[in-house]
Amino acid sequence: MQRRFRRALPHHPRGVILVVSGIVLVMVFAFVAFTIDVGQLAMTKGELQNAADSAAMAGVMSLGDGEAAAISVAKEYANRNKAAGMAIDPSNADVQVGTFNLTTHSFVESGTNANAVRVTTHVRNKAFFFAPMIGHQQFNSQAASTAMLNPRDIVFVVDLSGSMNDDTEPLWATQTINEIYGENGFSNVATPLIRDLYTDLGFGAYPGNQEHIGAPLNVPTDGYAFSEMTRDDGPLADLSIDVKYRIDWSDDEATRRVKGYRWIIDNQIARLMPAARPLPDSATNYAFWEKYIDYVITPTWVGNPPPSPPDEGGGGGGGG
Repeated sequence: MQRRFRRALPHHPRGVILVVSGIVLVMVFAFVAFTIDVGQLAMTKGELQNAADSAAMAGVMSLGDGEAAAISVAKEYANRNKAAGMAIDPSNADVQVGTFNLTTHSFVESGTNANAVRVTTHVRNKAFFFAPMIGHQQFNSQAASTAMLNPRDIVFVVDLSGSMNDDTEPLWATQTINEIYGENGFSNVATPLIRDLYTDLGFGAYPGNQEHIGAPLNVPTDGYAFSEMTRDDGPLADLSIDVKYRIDWSDDEATRRVKGYRWIIDNQIARLMPAARPLPDSATNYAFWEKYIDYVITPTWVGNPPPSPPDEGGGGGGGG
């Protein structure tokens, strides 16, 4: 029996490659489209988070001005940020004022004793780039952030040792700092800082009320003012003066000093610095204010002013 063999026809793959290429191109296009739309989602989420963080921080810093102020400032700062290419409209920033519990990490909306602000920012109905081809037209996204006000206890330390007085005296230090930095265009850099300090401590407006030692007694405003106050025939020796301040001719220097200091504490410091602490009262806080006056008053004589130094003339006799 004779067998017959047929030669196989040559295979031409060109048509197959075209089909495969078309499928691959569709897959690549779909992957690129997916990447772009997912990237847009991720970027928008990050922008919303930045806006929420910024708004929450700004809002909580304004809590001291009231709930309405905190909400207004938070919305303002949210609007300063962009998401999905557009500024966040205040209507897309939900602001809540309440309390945050550090132990449970929970936020409760409440206007009573509020210490935190929560902001939720939104992007609504934002169109996709390529997803509409598979039936997804738009997306929504949001991010939330909570900022808590954590008060700090600030301690104002008064150095009574004298070791740092030249660096901490408000008037001297403020003027010097302004002069130093004035060369760089910051001539008033220290003034607002010391003004804030005066306000916080209840001292009034910087530089406060200034008055020369003994001014109400009409003593000369010079380096001998305290001596004039405490001399035998000075204003504190007048019979109209309260006995606890009155200078007697028999008082020694230490007694005159105490009486003069007590008068300054009760009649000048208490009037000029009513909010100072400890209370300017010579009966209860003499030791504290004694140190203060020691620094304020230039070391000088107590009682009668010292005699003028003799003129330095030429010549002199020799000794044997």
